[in-house]
Amino acid sequence: MSGNLNYLLSAYSVKPYAGSEPGLGWYWLKELVKHKYKIFLVTESEFEKELDDWIKKENIKNIEVLYVSIGKLGRRLCWDQGSWIFYLFYRIWQFKAFLISLYKWRKIEFKFVHHLNMIGYRELGFQWIRKGVKILGPLGGMNRVSDGFDKSFKNKFIRKIKHTLNFISFYDPIVFSALNLSNFILAANSESQSELSRRGFNPFLLNETGVEDYSIYNSDKKEYDLIFVGKLVERKQPDLFIEIVKEISKHNKDIKSLIIGDGPMREFLQKQIKKEKLPIELKIRVDRNEVLRCMGMSKLMLFPSIDEGTPWVILEALSVGIPVLSHDCCGMADIIDNDFLISPISFDDSVIEFSNLAIRTLKLTNFKYDISKHFWAKKIDNYLKLINNKQLLKW
Repeated sequence: MSGNLNYLLSAYSVKPYAGSEPGLGWYWLKELVKHKYKIFLVTESEFEKELDDWIKKENIKNIEVLYVSIGKLGRRLCWDQGSWIFYLFYRIWQFKAFLISLYKWRKIEFKFVHHLNMIGYRELGFQWIRKGVKILGPLGGMNRVSDGFDKSFKNKFIRKIKHTLNFISFYDPIVFSALNLSNFILAANSESQSELSRRGFNPFLLNETGVEDYSIYNSDKKEYDLIFVGKLVERKQPDLFIEIVKEISKHNKDIKSLIIGDGPMREFLQKQIKKEKLPIELKIRVDRNEVLRCMGMSKLMLFPSIDEGTPWVILEALSVGIPVLSHDCCGMADIIDNDFLISPISFDDSVIEFSNLAIRTLKLTNFKYDISKHFWAKKIDNYLKLINNKQLLKW
């Protein structure tokens, strides 16, 4: 088969209709197969059944999938966010996937060779060794977080180690070679773009996630004033959300709030809500349609996280049609207007700043946001125009 339409996509995690990294891989794949290319996908085998069922259901002909297993322990470590041991398993998987795909598709000439996910830049695989137009990203994981949110010396120490390791990772021979030999480097947010540019590269800004039109979920009947959606872990700052609700309820006794999510902080949050008698409802296991429905019944989303890529829930909330308040970090300004951003200085400062801004924003009656620029179809169309622009090609 002629190589000019062959597209090698390395995406560790791909699961139809999911969110987070598995959903990211699927949405990119879903849009790419609509175009003229023959897609050769290398992916981990955790979601093999779901992916095969989707391909069969949609009768997709221009795709060939190679499943490579990382093993049960590797999978468990993968979803244990913060487990650095996973990167050892992940590098081994990337090398294994490279060798198997190199042999299986040894007669195939690829026009594009694309490393998609995981989106962190610390492990970029080995597919860039192949011939073809080499693409990395969108890459993230370069955010620097204020230590004003760390509640203990231990947490501050761990964060400083993380920042140091992130700095050192640029000099990993594999990472360094991948970045230098790639034709296109995509940055997941403006912070990553600035960091890559500072190191002499020429990255293109392309947020890794997109969204569909969810305006149908917007309801005139609002049951909640504030909503939080996300995993209940420290970096997402759900405890900051309940402190904000506590502060606002001093001024508005009728405020109603909702937390959707689960995680290691759940028990702590439940105790705090009960102890303070806060007007917060907690929903733990909720499917995606119900999340969107709850967004549509809310007036305002608070997103107090301090360490992110490009969060799905922000785009989903904006697509539903409700405003989002967030910290001005991790490239959030790429999506959210400056009027809805808070400087991440410290936990206590954010309680006051979020509360004051939320009180003002709840009075808005005509919030409008052009979400169409983040639609998946438009995002992938723009991406394909970029990588097919020979004038931008770095050889």
